[in-house]
Amino acid sequence: MKPITCGALCELSNNVVEKLTSKYSNVEKEVTEVMGGKVLNYRSKEIYLEGCAFGREEGQKESIVQLVTRKYQLGDSPEKIAKDLLMSEEEVEEILGKTTGSQQ
Repeated sequence: MKPITCGALCELSNNVVEKLTSKYSNVEKEVTEVMGGKVLNYRSKEIYLEGCAFGREEGQKESIVQLVTRKYQLGDSPEKIAKDLLMSEEEVEEILGKTTGSQQ
């Protein structure tokens, strides 16, 4: 099923629940709580959320690598880069492809 179809079905389901329970506030509250996450916490939703988190983490890592590389290309030392970016020198050197033993 396409995401847009799922979204439409969810919206329609919410509308039906609202109409059926508008006279009974306790029922509306209970249905909203159950349908709001307890019942609908399905595996594809978990996989989607895990993928989003992974993508954000990978994007942040890539940004750090680009920033370290660019600062180095502009002449900053690994020590200065580490200090500026609140990283350890070892992390900077690892990104730059150096070993800690080659720095003197």
